[in-house]
Amino acid sequence: VAMMVSDLKSGRWQVNGEAIKINCDGSLIDGQHRLTACVKSGVPLVSLVIRGLPNDVRDTIDNGAKRTHGDRLTMRGIKNGNAVSATLRNLHGLANGEGVKTRASSGDLFDVLEKHPGIETSVSAASKLFPGQGSKIAAFHYLGVFLGDDDAADRLCSVWRTGVPTYEGDPMHAVRERIVRAASSNSKLLSETVLRLMCRAWPAFRDYKPLKVVRPVEKVRIDGWDLRTATGRTND
Repeated sequence: VAMMVSDLKSGRWQVNGEAIKINCDGSLIDGQHRLTACVKSGVPLVSLVIRGLPNDVRDTIDNGAKRTHGDRLTMRGIKNGNAVSATLRNLHGLANGEGVKTRASSGDLFDVLEKHPGIETSVSAASKLFPGQGSKIAAFHYLGVFLGDDDAADRLCSVWRTGVPTYEGDPMHAVRERIVRAASSNSKLLSETVLRLMCRAWPAFRDYKPLKVVRPVEKVRIDGWDLRTATGRTND
């Protein structure tokens, strides 16, 4: 519902042929989230409405596999659609301060990509550098490039690819080693934890400052990167 509210308020809502469905008793059987978003946003929407459906038709609704945002990117001709989508989610989460917990709509993510097409290049640069962390590495690589620090972006890829610190006290190397240690002990760091560790490491890494201990940040925030910068919009 929150994602639909965002799309309605930003004017991105589109009539796509999906109908609001009402059965022969007058009960709503499909469209609850869309209508709730309409009420919460205060923005009217246009939709097909089908009435008089049999009661048992509800069992056949939403049975197919849901199309992902990665699928939508691939349909638009974007290479590595799933990887680009995951990177966009990380960048959107860094912009709105919610990290990987963010519930970005496809419209939100398309806004980021439209404003920052160079993200595709960062995804290519970061792919296959380190198992399971490609979208986060790509996100910080793009932040380095976008914020004018190509050196930090290049060093980021180097340390994740080689496992060799780029200077004494390299905090990104410390994050990488922590992930390796967790995996070797048959445990795994949560995706949110890794993102917050990288947020802590990034400012020091960018400026060649050593960090003896890297702890997850409490508030996800990157100087120079907010929702307006990422999408051209605010949280309103």
